[in-house]
Amino acid sequence: MNIFNCCEKELQLQSCKINETTFYYTMDTSDEITIKSYNKNYNVIYKNDIDQIMNIYNANDFIIIDKNVFELYKNILSKIDQKYYYIFNAIEDNKNIHSILSIIDLLYELKMTKKNKLIVIGGGITQDICGFLSAIYKRGLSWVYIPTTLLSMTDSCIGSKVNINYNTKNLLGLFYAPDQIIIYEQFLSTLHHDDIISGLSEALKISLIGGYKTYNYFIENMNSGLFLNIIKMASVIKKMIIEKDELEKNERKVLNYGHTFGHALEIVSKYDIPHGIAVLFGMIMINKLFYHDKYDDINKYMFDMIPQKFTQLNLSYDTFIDCILNDKKNDGDNICFIILENIGETRIIYKKLGEINDKLQNIFHTFF
Repeated sequence: MNIFNCCEKELQLQSCKINETTFYYTMDTSDEITIKSYNKNYNVIYKNDIDQIMNIYNANDFIIIDKNVFELYKNILSKIDQKYYYIFNAIEDNKNIHSILSIIDLLYELKMTKKNKLIVIGGGITQDICGFLSAIYKRGLSWVYIPTTLLSMTDSCIGSKVNINYNTKNLLGLFYAPDQIIIYEQFLSTLHHDDIISGLSEALKISLIGGYKTYNYFIENMNSGLFLNIIKMASVIKKMIIEKDELEKNERKVLNYGHTFGHALEIVSKYDIPHGIAVLFGMIMINKLFYHDKYDDINKYMFDMIPQKFTQLNLSYDTFIDCILNDKKNDGDNICFIILENIGETRIIYKKLGEINDKLQNIFHTFF
């Protein structure tokens, strides 16, 4: 018997009850938080002076930097010998084992040892490639991650997951946390609007999982443009969930709220829909599928965040369903859904396609 068929209520109670005293204390006092991982602890540090970014560099460390970030901030590497950094074209098509092996060839030629560290500068794709690489090269390199997108700052940087694509999205994955995460809010000043929305969507998801106070905290800071507060909020909530269940056996699964449909939309759109915006669609669709009009106000708020160009795509429902049926969270032909019973209360349920297909198809075609 699948564990979630017999303890849904237990999961609901354990997964999302945020200790509000701890949450607000951390928010009010800390420019650094510590994450307790299964095999080590690591710090998330918030800094202001991007010009000091290379203070962490030691001789013979190796830097991997996103191509777009390099073009905008190449001055930060001006004092580094070119043979000790690699410019990575961080697109979904390059999130594969071939990219990893190419970089490993460089590290091998440089005779990089476990005494040196990898410094990773970029968004989530760069993080996935470099985290995976760090895990397998000589059974584990130290690595420092400097996220440069709002999505990676609010979500992917914490939690140890590193994934690459093979046949489908994120089929191969490991848990391998960085030794340190350093967040510079200044990187947000050069992000495209779509990337800002993508990052805010994951933070919104986390705030809904957290409860009414964290959801209201998100809205207040969103309206004021205080993105660093939103980043810290997401970090603290995710820390609380991760430290209960880092390896995603139980509670952590709730962080996949919106992702069953979101990942499918990414694939069926050939990644024209960015991850966070796909998750916005995914949350709206899951809310409508299981709760009809209960979350109309929240759904409208989320839909209004989505740039109009993403609501005018012609996508295939059949391909969308194929992606859902191949989701790695499923149990055989039972599709795994994370639903928001109430703000701050999530639940994991399983449904067969025949139980939801007609209603889901109608919802899908209201958007695509």
